[in-house]
Amino acid sequence: MSEPVRLYDRAYERDLTHQLLRDVAQGASRVLLIEGAPGTGKTTLLKISRQFAVELGIVVASIDTFSSIELGTGGRPLGQQPPEQPILIIIDDAHSVDPTLVRTLNLHLRRLAERPMALFMSRTPGLGPPELDRALAAYDELIDRVSLDVLSEDAVHELVGDLLGGPPPPAVLGLAANAGGNPRLVIDLVEGLREEGRLDSDDAHRVPARVRRSVNRVLAGLSVQAQQVTRVGAVVGHSLLLEHVARALDTSTASLLVPLAEVMGAGLMRYEDEHVTFHNRIIRMAVLDAIPLPVRRALSHEIAQLVNTPESAATEPALQDLRPAGTVDAVRSLVAAGYVREAIDLARRVLDSPMEPALAAEIRSVQAELLVVSGQAQAGVREAEAALATPGLSHELAEAVGATRLLGLLCLNPALAHTAIDDERGETTTRPIGPLGAMATAVRSDIAWTAGDIAAGLRLGRAAARSSDETVPWPRLALADKLVGIGEFAEAEAILDATEAQLARQHLRAYLVPCATIRAMARFRSGHLDEAEQHARHAVTIGDRFNTLLLVPLAYTVLARLALLSGNLRNAEKYLRQYRRRSASGQGYPHSPQFDFVELLVVAARDGLGCAGKLLGGPMVGLVRRIPLLLQEPAASAWCVRAAQAADDPQLAALAVAAVESLAAANPDFPTVATAARHASSAHEGTLAGIAHAAVEHRDQWARDLARTDLETLVLRLERGRPDGPAGNDRPPVRLTTLTATELRVARLVAAGLTNRQAAVQLNVSSHTVNYHLRGIYRKLDITSRLELVALRPQLME
Repeated sequence: MSEPVRLYDRAYERDLTHQLLRDVAQGASRVLLIEGAPGTGKTTLLKISRQFAVELGIVVASIDTFSSIELGTGGRPLGQQPPEQPILIIIDDAHSVDPTLVRTLNLHLRRLAERPMALFMSRTPGLGPPELDRALAAYDELIDRVSLDVLSEDAVHELVGDLLGGPPPPAVLGLAANAGGNPRLVIDLVEGLREEGRLDSDDAHRVPARVRRSVNRVLAGLSVQAQQVTRVGAVVGHSLLLEHVARALDTSTASLLVPLAEVMGAGLMRYEDEHVTFHNRIIRMAVLDAIPLPVRRALSHEIAQLVNTPESAATEPALQDLRPAGTVDAVRSLVAAGYVREAIDLARRVLDSPMEPALAAEIRSVQAELLVVSGQAQAGVREAEAALATPGLSHELAEAVGATRLLGLLCLNPALAHTAIDDERGETTTRPIGPLGAMATAVRSDIAWTAGDIAAGLRLGRAAARSSDETVPWPRLALADKLVGIGEFAEAEAILDATEAQLARQHLRAYLVPCATIRAMARFRSGHLDEAEQHARHAVTIGDRFNTLLLVPLAYTVLARLALLSGNLRNAEKYLRQYRRRSASGQGYPHSPQFDFVELLVVAARDGLGCAGKLLGGPMVGLVRRIPLLLQEPAASAWCVRAAQAADDPQLAALAVAAVESLAAANPDFPTVATAARHASSAHEGTLAGIAHAAVEHRDQWARDLARTDLETLVLRLERGRPDGPAGNDRPPVRLTTLTATELRVARLVAAGLTNRQAAVQLNVSSHTVNYHLRGIYRKLDITSRLELVALRPQLME
């Protein structure tokens, strides 16, 4: 009897694939990435997707013919298919594809907008060429993802019953229960027993050859070091201590951590308490059975000699002391290799063992930092406070763990960090010396910044950055973030360059997410949108790969803003869902009002500016007064005025103006805030001069564009309302043909809001030359001012 082509415990995943294919049949393009350990049903889900696609009339191509793009229906090359024909391309086990196929994959990802197309891929997480990771990261906004977990006990019973066509024998169910819910193992187990005629025999407890072949195919795809760890581990036992494997291989425990992470990524092993354990007993039995008996006996004898002989037992107390002591180095080795999640698990399990309090505090210090960086701020604060409670804690360690605690509190709730610097343990934070003092000064900078004192916020932020050493990058990153907000992009980028170099020297590439996120924000605000997208995607990719999720939500806001600018509302909503999903998981992130602002931008794009205004005047009314938003988003107040006007809420508009004018009055030395206030008040009052000023003086590109749009709207409104002025189609034609090519370029730049000096830079001429051309433009177009030229911008751009 052949195995059934159906899914078990996969209703959500099946429904998602069906919905995506229905979208493609209606003319859309979709990409799906199915991830899961080997044997969890990725191929079966693709088979069912293929069947449904055929039912919908979608032409299907698979990996077998992907390199030549020969399609399953009729064998017709893709280029010969009608452009309206929906196509599904399936790439099973994408981690195994040749790098040349990745280039073909890139080609078709770029062609998604040209025709209705679905690209469904499956892969095992952590495996595959780097070219594949880069390709997936580059098109992350297009990709829907599902992750396949193990089957429930009921689903395993149902699967075995379907395979056998009736109630399964107890011996077979007992063996299947050892498969750990892996559907491929269950299928191979039942079919292997059937092939060997052992379904009803008393010998059904032995692993059949088919299972051994299946497990060893997975093992063969790993590095030599990972294979050694797995085989020696199988000889040691189902549940083992890493030092036993290290001693058997005559190496250090730290050197095993990277190959062990590879084994875990393949779904063969996992952490369990203080041990490393095979994912299920059948895997271990299959690995063990594949080792020739003489080799297995020799290995078993050597390991017994290393672990259990009297000589070994005599040295066991020393080993017990060294085991936790080496944990800090082992954890740092894992972090350097990018395995932050595994480093956290290792530290947690070692902490369950008895050890000296001082050593436990050191491990907790490292654990606390990793938890905060991975987005688990509350757990990180708990570990930090447990370490700080250790009697006789060294000053150096107290400084480091105290700084981590403050960072965690800042992520959970800034008010908690503000309170903590006045606690008795925070008395040392009155001087910016050492990690704790630097972090406390950074918190004080945050207090001043949040209160609207920009000068104090920057002064304290710079003091904290100068005081922090290479082990505490957070004060420098906080300063860079503030500098981006006020448009000091060059200084912010210099800080990011230095911080990234320091992290690289410490082999902490997993910590680069905050750098990439802040750089993405800087590039977005300075108008370098392609670079902003590149850095934001890099932040998301690193964060997801290494589990360093701190500030990843801010990277999603950049991607959402970019999607809105390109008119892709669907992707903007997708990025917001990513942030909400992480928030709902209980992970601690520093909440930013930018999240709420981007939510409003999406509402405006989807439902109209008036709907966003109603939301802003209702449950989100406090947003217009949030000082961090007004500093980080220079045009936020002006946009809120527009939304309030669209919602017919003059009180809300006045509130938005009052908030930013108060901030500007308190910070007269910062022109970015003054420009923001003038933009908002001019938008509220309908005065051209202030908006024209903002269209040129805003340092933020999005703010400049918003001011230019406001200016055009206001000019056209004034033109229509002028009693003696032209309106609608009665406007006399502009004599653009009378302008020379240079005059037309000058007219377009000035109409876009540039000053003479700025236009001169664009044209590589002097400002006097621009002024000369403007006089000729005014004369030929029969106008007398720049504002009249702005009103002609739509015709100038034709």
